[in-house]
Amino acid sequence: MNDESDYDDSTEELTIPIEVIHDVLGGRGSEQDHALFQAWVESAANASGPGATHVLDGKPTHPLPVSMLAMLQDWDKKQKNELVERDLLGEGGMAVVYLADQTIPPRQVAVKRLRENTVERAQNLFAEALLTGALEHPNIIPVHSIRVDPVKGPEVVLKRVEGISLSEAYAEDGSSEAGLRRLLPKLLQVCNALEYAHARNIYHRDIKAENIMVGQYGEVYLLDWGIAIDKNAELGVNRGTVGTPHYIAPEMLSGEPDDIDARTDVYLLGATLHFLLTGEPRHNAPTTLGSAVMASLSKPAVYPGTVFPELGLLANRACALEPDERPQTVSDFRQAVEDCLTHWDAIRTVQLAQADFEFVMTARVPDTALGDIVRRFDAAVLRFQVALSSWPDCKEAASRLTQVRLAMTRLYLESNDAKAAKLLLNQVSTEDTAYTRSIQDLRAAVEQASQKESRVYQHAAANDISTSKTGRRRAAFAMLAVCAIAVAVTSYQQVSEKVSRTAGQGLGIWLIGTVIVVGVLFFNRRVMLENDAGRRAMLLLILAPVLIAAIRTVVYIHDLNPVLIHPIETFAIAHVCATSVEVFPKGPYFAIAAMGLGILGLLVPDVAYASFVTALLMGCIGFVWQRLNSLK
Repeated sequence: MNDESDYDDSTEELTIPIEVIHDVLGGRGSEQDHALFQAWVESAANASGPGATHVLDGKPTHPLPVSMLAMLQDWDKKQKNELVERDLLGEGGMAVVYLADQTIPPRQVAVKRLRENTVERAQNLFAEALLTGALEHPNIIPVHSIRVDPVKGPEVVLKRVEGISLSEAYAEDGSSEAGLRRLLPKLLQVCNALEYAHARNIYHRDIKAENIMVGQYGEVYLLDWGIAIDKNAELGVNRGTVGTPHYIAPEMLSGEPDDIDARTDVYLLGATLHFLLTGEPRHNAPTTLGSAVMASLSKPAVYPGTVFPELGLLANRACALEPDERPQTVSDFRQAVEDCLTHWDAIRTVQLAQADFEFVMTARVPDTALGDIVRRFDAAVLRFQVALSSWPDCKEAASRLTQVRLAMTRLYLESNDAKAAKLLLNQVSTEDTAYTRSIQDLRAAVEQASQKESRVYQHAAANDISTSKTGRRRAAFAMLAVCAIAVAVTSYQQVSEKVSRTAGQGLGIWLIGTVIVVGVLFFNRRVMLENDAGRRAMLLLILAPVLIAAIRTVVYIHDLNPVLIHPIETFAIAHVCATSVEVFPKGPYFAIAAMGLGILGLLVPDVAYASFVTALLMGCIGFVWQRLNSLK
């Protein structure tokens, strides 16, 4: 934007009695009234059109007090001029704005003066300056001073702001979604200025994109308070239909100041929002009459699909024909815009989750790896939860979150993971009755799968050999030690010429070994008896030494040859190797070999003892060799 439009004041004088407008618009006017109204419309068409600010009868909005009138007439003609005029910044139908250098303090300012210095216009400009100067707010351009030039009339010295109007900002990139999201916060800053003014019973009546300036550094100003009304004014407010036809509120057509309140400015804010959504004014007619008729009807606008629906609804609600149907305060309107932006962000977040959502909804196990499904599921859930954290009532996010969780629960069931399915199903909200049946069916399926899984877990726990690992390890060491000692003693007896082995000695040695093994098992009974696998292992570990002890007892009682028990002892070695998997993982292979040697001893008694010693040495050497390898 060039500086000429920074301070564009396009106010036109259009003189017509208020009653004539009301009668014509209400269908009650005479032919003379219609002729006068048509002449007024034609004069408006020859002026700035329905997009310009209109003032009837040329009257100032507020009658000036006598003291102020005297000030205008008797200003010190010798007042020192501290301003040096530079370039023309802008001009309108009533006033022009110049750039000027101020001497004290040294700075550039904007100077607004009348295009034609008449008494009524001077009073109008002076009244506007007084009202604007009383409003000290960051979103209202400060009035530095008011001067009266003896020839040029009153001058208003304003802060010079370099920037563009909101309408020009829209022309640059407002038609895009990103541009709109950058411009809407500017409208919220305008709301701040209006809330401040309304708190002082001042109403702007001419809010539009052209009267909102956006500075180079993000500052936002609401301009042109020329037709604003101060309901606290001592002398009241003059009647008159004023405003910009393209934006005007229906109650402003009456010309009655009493009809104006905060809801009027809310209407104008809604009309400005409409412009930001569509790029067109709310009452987009080619003539002032057409705009006035559109304002008097204030029908809801139909917005294209590219407009976020809530923003369109808000614009229509703010521009409702009846003031009671609009947001009742500017604060309400501002909050509604902020809510729309929050909801818009939430919906965009939901849309970002669409690809992950569809992936999970259409995935099937085992066609797709469960890990990939879980990753996409987590991504979708995270976005839905983010949307709900900013907008808890976002139905779309809540619905899709429920759908994707139900779908993932089914996938967990297909993967036989009842525990994960149950945990996930417990997170599903039951508030949405649309999914009640699906939740009930899934809950029954999860419960059935959980029971089945529980039985599997119970069976696995009952047969978990790791539970009795410590006890079996100790018992196995004890049995190996007993066997080694027993074999050493019997081997000595077998090769000794002086000592001959007796059945009683063999029985005694084995009974001692049996007591040792049973004692070790008794000491570790708690871990051994914890589950079925431990109990079975304990039974097998006890059975072997007890069985051999029983056989040796029979040999002793019947005074049989002790050599006959060597095959049985070989079988005992096989048993020890087979039941010592925890400490001797390769033991079953050695057990098979020992079984073969035992059978050989039975078939060929002369090699029974040799088979026994071979089995023992083979088992011991294999055990030691494996333990040494495990330590590397």
